[in-house]
Amino acid sequence: MKVAIVCTLYPPYVLGGAEKSTALLAKAIKGRGVEVFVVTTGQRDSVDIVDGITVYRLKNRNIYWRYPQRDKPLAKKMLWHAIDIYNVGYKSALRDLLSAQKPDIVHTGNLCGLSSVVWGVANGLGIPVVHTLRDYYLLCPQQSMLHGVRSCERQCVVCRGYSVLKKFMSRKVDAVVGISRFILDRHHGFGYFSNAKFACVIPNSVERGEVCDAGKTKRAIGYIGRLSPEKGVELLADAFKQSGGHDYELLIAGTGNERYVSYLKHKYEGGRIRFCGVCNPADFFSMISLLVVPSLWDEPFGRVVIEAYRSHVPVFMADNGGLSELAEEGISRLFDTDSTEMLASLLAGYFGGEVVFDDSRFDVVVRKYSESKVADAYIELYGKLLGKPGVGSI
Repeated sequence: MKVAIVCTLYPPYVLGGAEKSTALLAKAIKGRGVEVFVVTTGQRDSVDIVDGITVYRLKNRNIYWRYPQRDKPLAKKMLWHAIDIYNVGYKSALRDLLSAQKPDIVHTGNLCGLSSVVWGVANGLGIPVVHTLRDYYLLCPQQSMLHGVRSCERQCVVCRGYSVLKKFMSRKVDAVVGISRFILDRHHGFGYFSNAKFACVIPNSVERGEVCDAGKTKRAIGYIGRLSPEKGVELLADAFKQSGGHDYELLIAGTGNERYVSYLKHKYEGGRIRFCGVCNPADFFSMISLLVVPSLWDEPFGRVVIEAYRSHVPVFMADNGGLSELAEEGISRLFDTDSTEMLASLLAGYFGGEVVFDDSRFDVVVRKYSESKVADAYIELYGKLLGKPGVGSI
C-alpha cells in the first residue's frame, strides 16, 4: 500500500499540533510497512528526507508563504485567502507528482495554504481521498470560527462566502476523519463531506516519553500554550486569585502577541503568578502537579491534555469542543468557562486536598493515544476504502 500525505506544512516547519500529529502519523504508518511520502509547500521546489520519509516541497503559489506567520495588511490577507479558496497554481504540480508516484491513497490534513484543489486533482486521477479534520479551515478562513473570545455557532457572511467552493469540493472526499467527535459533527452539521463512504473519529497520537513525577512534590499548577484571549489565561489567573491559592504558585508558559503578553504580565505577574516564557512541555510538567486548560473556544482536540497524562499530571479542562472528550475519570475534571467561580472552587478543593486523583489510571488512558494504535486505525480505514478490510488492527 502506498499513501501520499498531503498537507500545507511539514517539519521542520511547524506552527502547532497539526504538523506534529501529521509527522507522527507518517512515521507510524511507515513503521507498519506502508510506503508513504509527503507532499507539502515550501519556499522553493525541493525534495528532502525527514526521518526516513521522502518529502516533496512545492514552491509557494500564493502571494506569500504561510510560514512563519506574521502580521500582514488586511487587503493582502483578503487576497491571500481568496486565492486559497481553490489555488489553481498548484494543480499541474500536484497532478504531475501524483501521476508519477501513483499512490493508492491520498491522505490530506491541514490544507490552509494549499487549498482543496488537491481533492479535485486526486479525484481526476481516480485516487481515493481520506481527509483528517484538525481545524475549522473549511468553515472559516481564520481556521478558528471565533468571534471575540467565543466560538461562532453559525458561519458569518464572510465565512460562507469563502467556504462555498470548499463545501462543494468536500464531496470529492471518500473518507473523513475527525480528531474528535465534536469537529466531525460540526462539519457534518454544515453539510460537508456528503459523499464520504466512511466517517469516523481517530484521535491524535502522542509520542512515547518518560514519565516526570517530580511535579508531584511541587506546590505549583500550570498553563502551557499560546497566550491569546480565547485560550482563557485571564479566566485561570482570576480563578487562581479567587481560590486563595494557599501556598501554591501558578506558572504560565508560552508566548503570543507581544502587546497581549505585556498586558497579561502587567495585570497578573508577581506574588504567586509567574510567567515562564517558552518551555519544553516535559520540563514544564516536571514543575507542576496540576495542568489547567481553560480554553474559551471550541478546541478541536487538546494535545496538551494527553501530553500531561503521559507525564502523570492530572488536568482541569474547559468543557468546550473536543476537549471534553479527553476527560477521564480519576485523572481530570471538567469546568464551565462561563463561571470563574466554578474553576476557583475546583482549585480551592484541589489546594485543600478535597479533589484527589488516581495515579494508576494514567498509563491505561495514554495507551489509547499511542502512535501504533492510531496508525493501525488509519491503516484499517485505508484497507476498507481500498476494499481490503482486515488490514491493520484497530
